[in-house]
Amino acid sequence: MEGETEFPEFVTKFSGPDGLTILTGQSPDREFIKTTREGTKGSRLKSIKYKLGDSKDVLECKVKLYEADGSETRIHRWYTMLKEPESAGNGARAFLLALEVPEEKAQEYATLMQTIQATFRLAEPSAAPTPAAS
Repeated sequence: MEGETEFPEFVTKFSGPDGLTILTGQSPDREFIKTTREGTKGSRLKSIKYKLGDSKDVLECKVKLYEADGSETRIHRWYTMLKEPESAGNGARAFLLALEVPEEKAQEYATLMQTIQATFRLAEPSAAPTPAAS
C-alpha cells in the first residue's frame, strides 16, 4: 500500500497477527482506488468488488506481489475511500481505509474486515462551539 499524502503524520498503520494490516488516513488523491484498479496489470490484480461513487469508492481485490528474490506473495485487500463533497471548502479531501491479509487468511478475516469497513465514516460537520455564558 503505497502513495504519498499531504499530511503523512495523520496516517495510521496497524500491523497485527497473521500479516493483518490496517492503514487509514488522508488519501494521496481522490482517484486512488480507480487508479489502483485501472493502473495495475490484470495478471497482478483480480477485482472482486469495485464501485465508484461521488462520496465513496470501494475495491476488494486479490493482488500478486513479486519479491526481490523472485518469490510471489498473494494478498487480499479491501479499500474504502470516503470523499468530502466539492462544496466542503476543504479542497475536497478524501480519506482512505486499506485492509490487507495474506490470501490464505482472507476467509478467516473476511467478516472482521467487512465490519471494519462498515464502521469507516467521515465525521459529521458540527457548528462551532458556543462560548459559555458568564
